[in-house]
Amino acid sequence: MTTYLSECRPGVQRWLDAVRAPNTGWGRWKYNAHMLRPYGLISSGIAILIHKQIGALADIPPAQRQEAIEFFQSTQDPQDGYFKDPLVRETDRVPDAIHSWEDIWGQMGVAARALAALGAAPLYPLPATSFADLRSPGIRAEVLRWNWANPWHVGERFYRAVAAFRGPAGDPLVENFFQIYETEIHDPATGMPLRRGCQDSSVAMAGLFKMMWAYEHVNRPVPAARAAVDFTLGLQHADGEFGFRNNMCINFDALWVLYRLDRQLGGAYRHADIVAAGNRLAELLMQTYRKADGGFAFTGTTCWTVHHSIRISEAYPEGDVVGTNMALDCLIYADEWNHSGNDS
Repeated sequence: MTTYLSECRPGVQRWLDAVRAPNTGWGRWKYNAHMLRPYGLISSGIAILIHKQIGALADIPPAQRQEAIEFFQSTQDPQDGYFKDPLVRETDRVPDAIHSWEDIWGQMGVAARALAALGAAPLYPLPATSFADLRSPGIRAEVLRWNWANPWHVGERFYRAVAAFRGPAGDPLVENFFQIYETEIHDPATGMPLRRGCQDSSVAMAGLFKMMWAYEHVNRPVPAARAAVDFTLGLQHADGEFGFRNNMCINFDALWVLYRLDRQLGGAYRHADIVAAGNRLAELLMQTYRKADGGFAFTGTTCWTVHHSIRISEAYPEGDVVGTNMALDCLIYADEWNHSGNDS
């Protein structure tokens, strides 16, 4: 059976082989062929996850798998538990960086996901606290001080605070934390975090994407799910792209949101519209975002140049790990919808 994934898999494997960093030990990958540094920690972790997406993890020989495990484990700071890229320095940050080092190190937690995919684990406990303590009596004021004009950024902080608390669903402190969001930030008419200054529809949907991590973490239904489906579908252009143009994050976030809301709603609300939206996007990705090297470019035209406030490359018309990882997930969602027997 031909699927989007089966069609692009050989090219992705060829591209992965081409962006693996030579002479540095197995398990290290560049973001793209012309990356400024020999490899990156995040790009290496995502490359392992791409192997998983295309079903190639089992093809990694045991010696190379162990070498990759030891590399990822070696980057974890035993004092604070964060994974830290040994090649990233303060001078690599762009002048208008919005991320703190804690943001950036937290994103490098993709190394823990790579280790899990390789059948291993971090050597030290992961960070126990992050950004906000749900036990604090001033937690409401603290959360409302966050810059909710950019809910994509602070939505991740919200999720990481929930994950760090490690309390069960229904815990009064967890309930109180979600009530702050649901009564002060969430807009029930649109299903989006629009009530505290966000002016951009694409950023609002990306903010919901980050907030949904927290909801999934405690198995809590996303409020106003039908409104959120309507809002997200309304962001798609006729050519299949979502939101503001030439940004794989928005395309991926939108389909991720639709996939999970559709699952929450049991396929009972606008499922056919969601499937059609997934196919329109998949066709666009295959025709425009996929590059001659077999990878997918984050901007559709060129690879990504800055990731989490760290400069990684100049702009080249080639695939990169973030664009490829996100595009593959979108293609996998479309394939699942197309072959599930439930597309109406």
